[in-house]
Amino acid sequence: MNSVLKQLDLSYNNLTDSGVQNIFQKLKHRNCVLEILRLNGCDITGESCRTLGSVLSRSRLKKLQLGPSRIGDDGLKLLSAALRTNSTLHLLGLTHCNLTGASCTALASALSSDSSALRVLDLSNNDLEDSGVKLLSAGLKSPHCKLEILRLSGCMITEEGCSSLASVLKSNTSNLRELDLSYNHPGESGEELLSKLLEDPHCKLNSVNLDNGGEQRMKPGLRKYACDLGNFTLANEWEIEEWKRFMDGKGFMGLSKSRFYWQVEWTGVVRIGVKYKEAWKNDWCLHCSRDAYSPGLLIYAEYNEQIKQLGVYLDWQQAC
Repeated sequence: MNSVLKQLDLSYNNLTDSGVQNIFQKLKHRNCVLEILRLNGCDITGESCRTLGSVLSRSRLKKLQLGPSRIGDDGLKLLSAALRTNSTLHLLGLTHCNLTGASCTALASALSSDSSALRVLDLSNNDLEDSGVKLLSAGLKSPHCKLEILRLSGCMITEEGCSSLASVLKSNTSNLRELDLSYNHPGESGEELLSKLLEDPHCKLNSVNLDNGGEQRMKPGLRKYACDLGNFTLANEWEIEEWKRFMDGKGFMGLSKSRFYWQVEWTGVVRIGVKYKEAWKNDWCLHCSRDAYSPGLLIYAEYNEQIKQLGVYLDWQQAC
């Protein structure tokens, strides 16, 4: 009996746009009824969204996850056009996808389509800002919008964006039950506004996450998660051991956050890693040399060969 392909997970492969196109060209003539597709961390750009838009228009896809990637605003606009006629997709994950508020108009249009079936939308770690949230809110208010879970963690949202979302939540048409606004800057007034809605019997909202907020979250990109480990130089193995003992007392977990970003400058061949409890796990290290580096469980790394500087982003909850 021929097997039917329903789930395809190609995450964290150097697939690129050409790889995506080649794979789906071959799948056209196969016994393929895809319901779940994951392309997280595959180094794709907006070009892949042309192919994925075609997949959405003719498939029964229920879950699609694309982040981290470089699809950008143009890529999301292509996806949104396909979503306007798609009636099967329930979950769309777009974390770390280089999106800005400019893409939210197209996404709002997709959410307000009478064909929309989206229940879960994750736009975390994109610099949408208040302007993007305001545009998105127009789609969330639509009577056709079925969204129940919205994640906007680390999107540079302030009290103004919270006000736009509160207006959505107060409307009779809103189906939102869970809202994640962690790692933003809602301020006291924004937190109070949304927290009160949890007590409103006419509001369907069951939970709102406002953890780890503050003014520092208004920095663009990964710098909103910057972690100060001190400004010092480690020249040899003995000094590294001293630094390890220092970090034993300080530790990431003691900082009450789960996302961290730090930068180091290096020469020669080094290992940049994270200590977990009493063991230094090799698979948590970046092995850096002149020509290459290899990420383990790290979500994202920026590498500048000219000044030999490496920026490392770690999501503690995802890695654990």
